[in-house]
This record gives sequence, C-alpha cells and structure tokens, in this order.
Amino acid sequence: MHKKQIHRINLIILIFMLIVVNTNGQEFNLSIDILTEAQLKTICNDEELSFLRNEIYARHGYIFTDEKYKQHFEEQDWYKPATNNKQVKLSQIEKNNVFILKKEEKRRLTRKAAIYQFLIEMKQIHAPKYYLTETMQKIDIDKIEYCGDKGSFKIKENNETGIYTFEIYINDDKIKLGYYGYKTKDSKGNKLDFWMGCGSYTTFSIDKNNKIKYYDSEMLH
Repeated sequence: MHKKQIHRINLIILIFMLIVVNTNGQEFNLSIDILTEAQLKTICNDEELSFLRNEIYARHGYIFTDEKYKQHFEEQDWYKPATNNKQVKLSQIEKNNVFILKKEEKRRLTRKAAIYQFLIEMKQIHAPKYYLTETMQKIDIDKIEYCGDKGSFKIKENNETGIYTFEIYINDDKIKLGYYGYKTKDSKGNKLDFWMGCGSYTTFSIDKNNKIKYYDSEMLH
C-alpha cells in the first residue's frame, strides 16, 4: 500500500478515536477542534472535565498511576497502553484542549469555593433580612446540586402558619436566596378562609473574580 494511503488511514483512525461524547450527548473531536466556551458549558459534571482531559492522553496509550483513571480507562475496549509514557505525543490542538480543560477545572473549583465560603458566613451572621436568616438555617450547603455554573437546592416545609419552600438558586452571575409559599393560618393559629401567597428573595451578584455583593431584593405577594 502507498505510504500516503497508510498515513491517511492512520489519520482517519486517530480522528475517529478521539471523538468523545459527554453526558449531555455533545460530541467533541479533541484531536482537530479547539473546545469553545459554549461547549464547556455543556459539560455539567466537574469531574467529567478531568476525565475528558485525561482521555486525550488515554487515547494515545498513556499509562495512569492514579487508580481512578487507571481503572476507568482499562475498562474501555479502545484503550491500548503504551510501552512507556515517553511514547505518548500530543498534537498542538490536543495540548491546547488539555490546557483549556485544566483551566476550566480550576475556574469552577475556585468559584465554588468562594460561593461556599460566602454561604458559610451567611449562616454564621444574623442576616439583614429576617427571612434570609431562616432560609440559611434550612439550606444544606453540601447538598447544592451543580451543573457547571448553575446550582440549586430547595426544601419544602409545613409549619404552624403555612407551607413554604426555602431555596437557593445559582446561575452564571447571580445567587438568589429566599422562600415562597402560602400562609394557611394567621399569627394566632386561626385558619385563613383562603391561602395567602407570600415570599421574599435577595439576590447577590458574583463577578469573574468571584467577588460577591448585594444586588437586590424582592417580595412576592
């Protein structure tokens, strides 16, 4: 077979091998395409970033010492370990993608740490809005479910005055804390003839440097 034909076949095989699919069904061809910001946002799970980054190496036969990656990639039919890691050579595009993924991992970790510290402090102080103090008492910070830069946690509660949902919602640049619900009894415990809707929220902004500050408040009637 002609050398050019062999080279072309090997290139096609390599490109095919380096197509990976994330949990949202988004395809990334990490051997020929530089990851975009829009594509990074489709990667919901932070741990998936590290697996995606290490898969670039694994597709070239990189030998892992970290048991987490070692076990995962050895279970893949396509994984063929190299004789030694000196044989593993990445293209410039692949190196760029490794850099982009590592940078995104660090960005998310730093951002979550800043949000976590902010919420810890909110739990420890008497918030300026009374409902914020109660909301922070209800919210389990460790159970906030994240998807990229978005996160949420809510808990529903029936008490002596009504039915309420306390929640936190985090999006790209805002953190929203508060509650909504219905009063079913007045302050003396008497049942109301109709349920009265109520709720209050305070929003904080978070900038690119992870500085968090008050943004605005709203009341629901």
